[in-house]
Amino acid sequence: MEIIRTGGLGFNFKGENEQSIWALQDINLTIARGEFLAVLGPNGSGKSTLAKHFNALLLPSVGEVWVDGLSTSVEDNLWRIRQTAGMVFQNPDNQIVATTVEEDVAFGPENLGLHSAEIRKRVDEALELVDMSHYRRHAPHLLSGGQKQRVAIAGVIAMRPKCLILDEPTAMLDPRGRREVLDTVMRLNREEGITVVYITHFMEEAVSADRVIVLLNGRSVLEGAPAQIFAQAELLRDAGLDVPPVVALVKELRAAGMDIPPEVMTVNGLVELLCS
Repeated sequence: MEIIRTGGLGFNFKGENEQSIWALQDINLTIARGEFLAVLGPNGSGKSTLAKHFNALLLPSVGEVWVDGLSTSVEDNLWRIRQTAGMVFQNPDNQIVATTVEEDVAFGPENLGLHSAEIRKRVDEALELVDMSHYRRHAPHLLSGGQKQRVAIAGVIAMRPKCLILDEPTAMLDPRGRREVLDTVMRLNREEGITVVYITHFMEEAVSADRVIVLLNGRSVLEGAPAQIFAQAELLRDAGLDVPPVVALVKELRAAGMDIPPEVMTVNGLVELLCS
């Protein structure tokens, strides 16, 4: 059953000299409940613009977007849509508003007008889910980048969204921070059943997704399981992207005669296979 659907979605804006520029064109996409969808594309491909349509921060110039059956074009639907589809942005500092971690996570539920006991319950659950309970009384500005982003995710989770939309959440993080955030998102998807839309330009992060779409010049040019997408290395390069290093290595090993399934796309998976 779907949680998000777009039909003929297009979005344009006025550029220099009042020229109309199409950031998205003819996007037809269905995202199932509980799915982990990765959206890839070079800079300027329309990834962030698409993400902002999924919780009605932007509205279509043409076409429609439905979130949990509600059209984003109907103003009365916007509050429910933004509770259904929570957004996490690239820079966690832009989402952190309080002086302690637990106060920051409580900010969203407080604005929902919930009772204090329910707010406390949600804060506790959200911090536990992102493995940040032991930092609850820490000042956010003293945390690492990965920890800050996990707090930002907790703040969205505390509002109980059905879908989590992450717009390049690891772009400003080091490799350790990227791993922390991706592990957290994967756990929320696999164990809690939260639908995930994960916008990224790190190709290796898309390996864990159920499905991948690739945007180029505002259009969807590739769609499929990660193994299917990364098997099309030439098309990805034409789109200004590359395959993850492990996928490239597996391809070379297979070309050299080693029997390695193409679905092996991670370092751990390759190590386990070679050791066996």
